[in-house]
Amino acid sequence: MTIRDILFPMISYPTATAADSIERAVTLAARLGAHIVGVTFELDIRSPVGLYAHPVHIRGILAAERKKRLQCTRSHCHLR
Repeated sequence: MTIRDILFPMISYPTATAADSIERAVTLAARLGAHIVGVTFELDIRSPVGLYAHPVHIRGILAAERKKRLQCTRSHCHLR
């Protein structure tokens, strides 16, 4: 049975999938003569109030995590 379609999930948080990993997946798909589809999602980070976060610092924590999430997600869109 020939593989014709490959679904490649790309992680965007806490770190983005490395560009070389994406290139290797594309190379593998080309060698197999298959189509490859990359899928990534933008995560919605919820408030981390609890044992590990002080309520006074929540706004800064959420802003930093949103910035990190957006940068990781957008990094997938700018690949060749």
